[in-house]
Amino acid sequence: NNQTADTCEKWRIIGLFNNITKSDGTKENLVKIFRDDSIGEFSWDSSDSSVNYGDGVNDWTDADLMKLLNPGYDSLSVGGSLYYNAKSGTCYVDSYNDTTSCDFTSTGLKNDTTRNAIEEVVWNLGSTSDYESASNGLASHWYGYERGTTVYTGRPTAWTGKIGLIYLSDYGYATSGGTTKDRAACLAKEFYNWHLSDFSDCKGNDYLYNSSNVQWTLVPHSAFASGVFYVSTDGSVGSSLANVTYVVRPAIFLKSNITVKSGTGSEND
Repeated sequence: NNQTADTCEKWRIIGLFNNITKSDGTKENLVKIFRDDSIGEFSWDSSDSSVNYGDGVNDWTDADLMKLLNPGYDSLSVGGSLYYNAKSGTCYVDSYNDTTSCDFTSTGLKNDTTRNAIEEVVWNLGSTSDYESASNGLASHWYGYERGTTVYTGRPTAWTGKIGLIYLSDYGYATSGGTTKDRAACLAKEFYNWHLSDFSDCKGNDYLYNSSNVQWTLVPHSAFASGVFYVSTDGSVGSSLANVTYVVRPAIFLKSNITVKSGTGSEND
């Protein structure tokens, strides 16, 4: 009722992606969207002190954050499907499986109609350890890394599920550039260095950028057992231990039968 930009959640379109593999093995062209506001700050994963020194494990298929966001983990005493079911409980933050109270009764998925709009798909989990120059750190490079097979030893290259996070390539391609550096110039610059003042147009005109919060991505670091990539508040990208708490903005693929009911797609319409 009374749907306005102030009373509703704002989800934004990342893009139309071709030939996305669904959980039944078929492929469709699907729209990917993300939640514009975060649902809070949480660890990507935490672990007992005997596992990676408590720094977490960068395996999304078993990550604490994955289990917080997705269905099927209701039996877990910490984090299990709380966002998906719009419930409150405890969530993982920091090292050694530390926890804190968390409440998704107002920020979680609203109802079964909303949940049923989400397609279960194959999410790629490829990565890299080299990304700091124009020869290996452009959005086009990341798009390839994410869909590749380079991972930390023993890690999976894909996961089938409903709710993930943005990719680094999503962040790069979301820029429109500006007057000093246009989109082409931004996409020709490694976004490891988008914090440089000469490239302020790149992050400043990127709708996935958030100047107030460091945000998690879905991309693990291929050289470290606990490393996961993030987008920084200065516009650059880097990796951190999985147990660190950064903001979480869920990303999903809509089912292909979801259509526009009304409006132009602007914030106010």
